[in-house]
Amino acid sequence: MAGESDPRVYRNDVDGLRALAVLLVVLYHLRVPGFAGGFVGVDVFFVISGFVVTRVIAPRIAAGEFSLLGFYKNRFWRLQPAFFLVLAATLVAIGLLFAPTDLLRTSQSGLFASLFSANFYFWKTTSSYASDLAEQEPLLHMWSLAVEEQFYLLWPSLLMLGSRVRWLRRPVILAIILLASLALSEWLARAHPSFAYFLLPARIVELGLGAALVATEPTKLARGVALGASALGIALIAGSAVGLSTAVTFPGVIALLPCGGAALLIQAGSTKTALSAALEHPVAQYVGRVSYAWYLWHWPPIALANYLLIPLTPLLALGLALGSLAMASASYHLWETPTRRAPAPAYRYATFALGLGTLAAVVALVSLPPPDVARAKRDEDAAVKDQVALDRACLLVATGWTEIDKCAGRKKPRKGKRLLIWGDSHSGVYERSVRAIGKELGWATTTLTYNGCPPIVGVHRVDDDRRAEWCTEEESEKVIRFIERNRFDAILLTARFGMYERGWHVNGKLVGHRTHFLADARTRGKNAKESRAALRRGLLRTARRLEDQRLVFALPTPEMPNAPKKDRTRTLGIDRAAYLEQRRFIEGVSADLPGGVAVFDPIDAVCDAERCPGWVGDQPLYNDDNHLSETGRNRLAPLLRAQLDALALGKHL
Repeated sequence: MAGESDPRVYRNDVDGLRALAVLLVVLYHLRVPGFAGGFVGVDVFFVISGFVVTRVIAPRIAAGEFSLLGFYKNRFWRLQPAFFLVLAATLVAIGLLFAPTDLLRTSQSGLFASLFSANFYFWKTTSSYASDLAEQEPLLHMWSLAVEEQFYLLWPSLLMLGSRVRWLRRPVILAIILLASLALSEWLARAHPSFAYFLLPARIVELGLGAALVATEPTKLARGVALGASALGIALIAGSAVGLSTAVTFPGVIALLPCGGAALLIQAGSTKTALSAALEHPVAQYVGRVSYAWYLWHWPPIALANYLLIPLTPLLALGLALGSLAMASASYHLWETPTRRAPAPAYRYATFALGLGTLAAVVALVSLPPPDVARAKRDEDAAVKDQVALDRACLLVATGWTEIDKCAGRKKPRKGKRLLIWGDSHSGVYERSVRAIGKELGWATTTLTYNGCPPIVGVHRVDDDRRAEWCTEEESEKVIRFIERNRFDAILLTARFGMYERGWHVNGKLVGHRTHFLADARTRGKNAKESRAALRRGLLRTARRLEDQRLVFALPTPEMPNAPKKDRTRTLGIDRAAYLEQRRFIEGVSADLPGGVAVFDPIDAVCDAERCPGWVGDQPLYNDDNHLSETGRNRLAPLLRAQLDALALGKHL
């Protein structure tokens, strides 16, 4: 990703290829239609880095002129000045805008990035590069920089070893190594996709392909052959950027498309053609020279917009692209270049000061967080622990209901009744609300919960999320059999039904790989209309299957435009009319349920006459944008008490 300024190895066309790579990444991150595979720009950068670094150091190793210390010194002054500047600016921004726990999380990623290991951090903390949480990480893009830095730590020593062991330099050995690394990449991409995406082992083939080009570069191609190779290279990169998406298995063999395209352009670039001339155009040259800085600057403001749920309109996207390019240009001319080339040491002293200052800041935030940050982290950890305890009490999430019989341990009290709560993650909200009053009223509660899966028979999710594989007709039948074996006095069905009706949206955009759309025997669930139809049929089918049970159907609670922790003005909320519109479809379905089904309506607990607030005083009603907090759950308690009393008397509310 970083450029190389040594005049002995400088190639103008490679700078043009850098410009193409960074432009694809920026277009992808700005969600410009038609560039769903723009992330392959990073893979083009990997090929360039392998080529340029090997081209710089291999001749020096052969001539006995290479200094490992000198190489790392040059890499430091090439990479770190801009990195420290962007990290410092990002820390200031998140300090002003982020909630305490999010500030702590980003500080942790900043610490890992400072230690050349951001890719390890994001591998461990995000489910995928394109997940909704990952898209709010201001330093997410540092993962690729960490991959390159780890390559720089290893590659020179391997080249020096190769210079001493002659058989390692044989073409057949190099080919075997590349093929083996390709096979490793493909296996990792399929078996451990997050590991493959973020970590170096699956990227060795891309960097190695660039390095191998150093051996073939002296072979000059005829002009016609070079033009054809360049055209094919452009087609492979452009086709990957347009045709691929985050739904494909990546990197692996499929990564050979953009990487092969980059390799063809590099190999053909030393022969002058119309396409090489385009890559050497002054505009492409300039963007290529500032590409590293643009890559660093472009993502943090996009992540901040995602975090604040600001829609990426075309005008905003254009502003972010041009603004980050302007920042890249300014930092390149006013900071990076003077630091690297100026004879006076002032810039380098300033770089050291900035680097030490940012490192001290992230270490302090991570190890000694301010009281409000520490308190928020404790509260969040307690909520997670509570959820884990809930899951283990009856059913481990993501086990495919294989241990469902263990739920029978919640036996009916001697003078009480048994309640089953079945649903997605919202069942946990009701479980904790019922828990407090259940003992008092003599109800023993069993909860079957599976995040992202509604309590419906005869449907399945059709997206690529890993949880979808257990949200199937077969799994819901296990629940029905469990209910038939263990008689309950009442069953409460609850879920975030609007998500299955409209799909999962982040910043107003449907998340294509996690739509949460439902399908059944009559529809494929390819859009919201079909998912709505499957949801309606599934709920009616479930009510009929459980017609001999006392069923309570809970209408969904309001969905907020943001999480309270991101709302520093404490004005979060929606109009009551907007909430009624959110649930209009599912309320209509509830009206068509058999007459024996009771409908629980939470509206009077979470809304007043005109508004459904996100706060009550200084207490948030929600943990995020849809799950009620402890305060919100406490407001449900009176209505739930009345519902349980009515059930005990065999009545409807």
